[in-house]
Amino acid sequence: MTLNINVTKKRDYVFTMDLEGAIDTNTHEQLEAELKELIEDEHTKAVILNMGGVTYVSSIGIRVIITAKKKLKAVDATFTMVNLQPQ
Repeated sequence: MTLNINVTKKRDYVFTMDLEGAIDTNTHEQLEAELKELIEDEHTKAVILNMGGVTYVSSIGIRVIITAKKKLKAVDATFTMVNLQPQ
């Protein structure tokens, strides 16, 4: 499976990550690297994960998301997930 990630800077260091595909053992490192880059930017104020195109999330994908949320909170940045699927 593949994961396509499109990062867009909205304004004032608010970033949207549009995700399409599966977040699993084959793709979690890709998501982790993209999130790490945003977290390490001291100017980042918010990260919004658009989950509308996500077809599957494994437990390792959940770990990546939770870790990113905790790290962003530690630097007073906001983390939000939108367009979650009911699966």
